[in-house]
Amino acid sequence: MNTFAILLGLAILLGLAVAIAGCVSQPSEPPSDLPAAAAPAQTNPNSDQPRTVTDLSQISSSRDVQAPMPQLNSPDSSAAGSAHISNVEVQQNVERLFVSKVNQLRYREGHADAPGDTTLLNEKARKFSEFSYQLLNQTMTAARSIEPDRLAGRKLPVDIAPMVLTAVMDSQGRLTEISIDSHSGDRQVDQIIIDSCKQGLWSRNPPQQALGTDGMYRLRIRGYIRAYSIDFKGRYKYQTTLALGVL
Repeated sequence: MNTFAILLGLAILLGLAVAIAGCVSQPSEPPSDLPAAAAPAQTNPNSDQPRTVTDLSQISSSRDVQAPMPQLNSPDSSAAGSAHISNVEVQQNVERLFVSKVNQLRYREGHADAPGDTTLLNEKARKFSEFSYQLLNQTMTAARSIEPDRLAGRKLPVDIAPMVLTAVMDSQGRLTEISIDSHSGDRQVDQIIIDSCKQGLWSRNPPQQALGTDGMYRLRIRGYIRAYSIDFKGRYKYQTTLALGVL
């Protein structure tokens, strides 16, 4: 038994010696025939090559690092709810303001001149168009200034007709006579056209070639006034048409 124990101890010691010798004989550097990829890569902080960063201190200056993109905070449900309530309140305030000023805002109307149209009736009037349009424009201006007070926004007859009259001016361009050839069907309209002719038919330097055989200027005037629009208060506006012929 002693001999067997001694041999067993020697065998164990021999095995331990062989194991220790194997560990001591391992090389500290990897063998040269290993692929280069097996060796750990040496990182250069200033290199432009992609690399794995394990420490923020390895990040270089701002040349390699871009400023972080700002993050937009999405509104939470409470913020959205308050914004919705705010919009509702604003809309209610706008509606209250509009209703309180409805007569000033919804139907606010500015001043606009009544529309008018002028035309020439015959060739002689077109031959002396400067003289003819001067008389027409002066008469139209007078009619527009008279209409608002005389008609007062009232409705005119649907079947109103043009009024036709003949006016006579002397050789100095002064109105001397007006005669009615046909009525319009409305007494106020007739009077407006007559009074407009009284104010507008004059000329300081009438063309002598336009004189009639009796040495007078004879003019045919056709005037027409009709209602063309109505506002929300029921007041009418009017369109005036004047035509002139030199006889």
